[in-house]
Amino acid sequence: MRTVRCGTAGPIVVKNWRRLIIIAIGLVLISGAAIYRHYRLSLSVGEGPAGPGVPRDAFTKPWTARKVLLLGAGDSVTAGYGASKGHSYFDRLVANPKDELADMKGLCLSASWS
Repeated sequence: MRTVRCGTAGPIVVKNWRRLIIIAIGLVLISGAAIYRHYRLSLSVGEGPAGPGVPRDAFTKPWTARKVLLLGAGDSVTAGYGASKGHSYFDRLVANPKDELADMKGLCLSASWS
């Protein structure tokens, strides 16, 4: 254990520790802001469909006339966290949202059962 005499040495040591703590906090905040900017603001967002076109012939006639139960076992994607109402993965399986792309209109599970 180091003994510090009363006088000028004590306050200088305390000021140095304070300065180091403030610099460390500043570096953490600046790094966090840079990481946030990179991952949230500067990454591009796609446009249009995410994959190849879906053939319409599978949705032209009903698949079944029986009752259908959709069961979703998954994670936050299945639950729809972060998606607006009617735009979650599971909602899109059942029915297309009103603002769906023209190529996907009518291509949903509710169109394939009566």
